[in-house]
Amino acid sequence: MAKDHTIIVGGTKGTGVVIANAFAKKSNVVSVIGRTKPKRNLSVDFFELDLEKTENVKKVLKKVIDKNGKVKNLIFTQRYRGNEYSWQGELQVSVNATKEVIEYCTDKFEESGSIVIISSVASLYIVKEQPLAYHVAKAAQNKMVDYYAARLGEKDIRVNGILPGTIDKGLKEPSKNLKKEVPLKKMVTPAEIANMIKFLCSNDASGLTGQKIVMDGGVSLLGQESLIDKLSSSKPL
Repeated sequence: MAKDHTIIVGGTKGTGVVIANAFAKKSNVVSVIGRTKPKRNLSVDFFELDLEKTENVKKVLKKVIDKNGKVKNLIFTQRYRGNEYSWQGELQVSVNATKEVIEYCTDKFEESGSIVIISSVASLYIVKEQPLAYHVAKAAQNKMVDYYAARLGEKDIRVNGILPGTIDKGLKEPSKNLKKEVPLKKMVTPAEIANMIKFLCSNDASGLTGQKIVMDGGVSLLGQESLIDKLSSSKPL
């Protein structure tokens, strides 16, 4: 039985590595596209591509598909990682590259397929530590979920998005007071995001497309004023 081919754009760092590892463990053929090699020794094929140089996207994707076959799952985890703020860089990496990859791969899918775009709650709310370009790019990714879900449905390609809040990567302890006020009393982890993506790419989600799933432990359900009151009145733990 042929293995499914999963392409992960940006799966070389952070949450992307966890996602790549999760699909590799599912015995998928996994192609990771990014600027730098994954630091962990994953059972994946790595293809180097600087996503700011969108003129190279088609050439690299041709290599990926020539080697590993038609696409079953296409997952976008990339983000702009320039040393300085760059409006153009953010839009190139998050928006233009996503468009180029999807449109090249549209006729390279198997009989059915799944696309998942990781956006952010910054597409809905203002996140003070992120610049304007990040907010605009993530909002654009949300609209791409809508557009491609409607356009590609007739090809049996489902398109969904995930909007994480603060991700607990185990490197820096999130605010204990903040975690205390989150309904689930925890921040979302990379493994939980990977599990959601596996679900969205599975037959169990065969009727799901055009959805943008917020994963933030429920904190966005809380009214702003009540959350501020709770945080300001919380005693340090």
